[in-house]
Amino acid sequence: MLIYHYLVAETFRHVDLPYGKFWALSKLEQAELIWQELFIKHSPVSESCRGVLTTLHALGLDVKKRDLAAIRKWFAAQKADEHIAQCMDLAGVKKIWMTNSPFDDDERRVWEKGFHRDERFAAALRIDPLILSWTEAAPKLAQWGYQVGPGDLSEKALSEVRRFLADWSKRIGAHYVMISLPPDFEYPSQEVSTRLVEKAVLPHCREFGLPFALMTGAKKLMNPELKLAGDGVGVSGLAFLQNLCTQHPENKFLTTALGPGEPA
Repeated sequence: MLIYHYLVAETFRHVDLPYGKFWALSKLEQAELIWQELFIKHSPVSESCRGVLTTLHALGLDVKKRDLAAIRKWFAAQKADEHIAQCMDLAGVKKIWMTNSPFDDDERRVWEKGFHRDERFAAALRIDPLILSWTEAAPKLAQWGYQVGPGDLSEKALSEVRRFLADWSKRIGAHYVMISLPPDFEYPSQEVSTRLVEKAVLPHCREFGLPFALMTGAKKLMNPELKLAGDGVGVSGLAFLQNLCTQHPENKFLTTALGPGEPA
């Protein structure tokens, strides 16, 4: 919990530490630094910090002692399956919905190898690089056996993109397709991203009966050295969403509109 990227970003408000030195630390050392800065030296008043304290309190841990070693000892004694069940029960949650990306090397290898599925966790297909970074995504698709190229948006190429989406939707048992969109995304437009959405993603979603989930206003890697903690938000008009719904009434859409002060 302590090295979640919201807390990483918040920590750098208080420490004068080169980003590279932070990432060179082990996860345990990163967590200790964040604990000291956000929970010991400063009052944990942010929403992210309060979330950590609320969780620990709900699990029956005495956070007033501020004893990270004791908290770690308690967690180390828990069995993963029972701990997940306890957390979901405390939260009143029956199922957890993930977004899983074939473009994440670690995730893709796990899905390709196969594993025993925990029915409490449901998957959704995350496709940000496919739509927003086509020139980088196309060579990867070609490497994986799909007949596409960086400058190719022919009907054949779009058909191959739909085949890719179908293969991965089946592999992970996707319940929806997900993407985070930048504030300047427009629909309709002549952009590559728009053509991919219109000619590949939306037809795929219709064929498989999947909603298309859009998180709007995300500005990725505004500070690349912070990695996931370096994302930001921007003001996003919602006219594109109205246009999508109007022009594609046979599709279903899910939407999250980020606001000022919200992490992406």
